[in-house]
Amino acid sequence: MMDVSPFKSANTPADHRASYPSSIAQVYPPFALDATTSDSWYRQLESGRGVNYYTADPNLARTLATYLTPTVRRWAEKSLSQLGNPAGTELVRRADVYDAVGHVLTRYDKLGRDVSRVEHHPDWLANLDEVFNYGLVGWNHDPARLQRHGRAPVPLLDAFDYLVGQADMALCCPPELAHGTVTVLERFATVEQRDELLSAIVPTGQWRLTGEKWFASNVGADLIVTLARVNPDVPGTKGLAMFVVPRIRHDGTPNGVSIRRLKDKMGTIGIGRRRYQNYPNSRRG
Repeated sequence: MMDVSPFKSANTPADHRASYPSSIAQVYPPFALDATTSDSWYRQLESGRGVNYYTADPNLARTLATYLTPTVRRWAEKSLSQLGNPAGTELVRRADVYDAVGHVLTRYDKLGRDVSRVEHHPDWLANLDEVFNYGLVGWNHDPARLQRHGRAPVPLLDAFDYLVGQADMALCCPPELAHGTVTVLERFATVEQRDELLSAIVPTGQWRLTGEKWFASNVGADLIVTLARVNPDVPGTKGLAMFVVPRIRHDGTPNGVSIRRLKDKMGTIGIGRRRYQNYPNSRRG
């Protein structure tokens, strides 16, 4: 049988190096498709498994040295390594599992009631727990961490997010959206609203939102930040207001949020995308 693979001409390192124009070869180091003989320093990391993503990435350390003060760098190094190790081992191992399986949407219970409940893979939930417990969102709101280390500046929080993203880009979505939600509440909510919504999920019943959202990230989030038109007579963005919508009512029942379906995706399977319909109880931010 004839082999018509487009990669046949690059079967060996020598073949591949020979294919470089001389001008490019002078700038970039030779790259071999065979990882065992590649001249790249990263050849031993080809699988991306069983490594510490921070200690294996000297470029990240050099970049952070530009943006972090010496005081922050002294304690950040240990924290980054402590996150890089599970990111390159347990987080990525679990991600391999749920990427192959995905999640399941349960639209109705046995009595035909719309429950719109997403059954997450347990490995996805375990990864989320580990990421959030590490402090990717709550670091600067945790008195114990603030006393022990101090505030984590934005470049350091970005580095935490970057390490997690090496294990699974889907894991970056919930913390990033949570950061946005916290920012909205901190800037625009009253003291009472912040006390309630940053610590618990409770409905207020002050507004009733109706409509459909075609695309929504971070399936299963406890708080939903969305825009809705509060004045139909005012066109454009001036007629919109921002709302924070608890997903669960105080009595534990779904807050009238119906999920049409989970989208079939080629990548970032861990973080489900969905179609929303109807938000009965929400609080205006």
